[in-house]
Amino acid sequence: MVCELIDHATACWKVNVLDALFLPYEADVIKGIPLSSCLLANKLIWAEAPNGKFSVRSAYRVAMRLSKPVNQGTSSERSHLRLFWKRIWDLPLPHKVRHFAWQVCRDILPTKVNPMCRNVVKDQLCDECKLEFETIGHLFWMCPKAQEVWSCSKCGEAVPCKSAFTLGLVVGHGRLEATLSTKIKAPCGAVEEEAMAYEAGLMFAKDIGIQDFIEGDSLVIHQALCRASTLPSSVAAIVQGMQELCREFCGVEFSHVRR
Repeated sequence: MVCELIDHATACWKVNVLDALFLPYEADVIKGIPLSSCLLANKLIWAEAPNGKFSVRSAYRVAMRLSKPVNQGTSSERSHLRLFWKRIWDLPLPHKVRHFAWQVCRDILPTKVNPMCRNVVKDQLCDECKLEFETIGHLFWMCPKAQEVWSCSKCGEAVPCKSAFTLGLVVGHGRLEATLSTKIKAPCGAVEEEAMAYEAGLMFAKDIGIQDFIEGDSLVIHQALCRASTLPSSVAAIVQGMQELCREFCGVEFSHVRR
């Protein structure tokens, strides 16, 4: 369940869980999905349309793309996946090492979680630390024993740092009243970053008592908040959460300032 991947106390993804359950590029995609602080109810969206709504035209485009031969590429996702596997198999390493890497990426090694699904073992806890379930991610990266090994290895520096961006806000009511600067660890796109900045500004304004005016330089988010354009599905949850949050204000007016 998706809800088990979210920390409801902080309204953030459980990064450690994502890293343990998914391949690195899959985990980065999930982390890049912005969450609303209001944690609205789940709903289905159609990923092939910018507004998240199904249409016959978008379904036709999908059908035409899938009808193409595999060697022409059926989607950007499959192209990235093929490139990923090609890089694995092209590594200048013995075949048994590349095959082992393939098994790790496919999550088909006999860690305790996999046999547990077949009732082969009764305990999923890691034998080394006794703290977490023995998944592929935990066994090779998250377990304290594994981290000790990586710290002693020359390969330890190869583990990439998480993407992040810095969010800065200035709040005033005729004069400068408060500022906020924080770093958000999430590999988001530009629109998602702007939506998260808007939401942080709205919550910050509420905390310090600013009630009537929110100004920003993102036209896409501004129009979505004012319901003047189609809501981008990638930030729909955040925008809807902000619209819910606005009900707690005496009055809110959104203004767009050109960059």
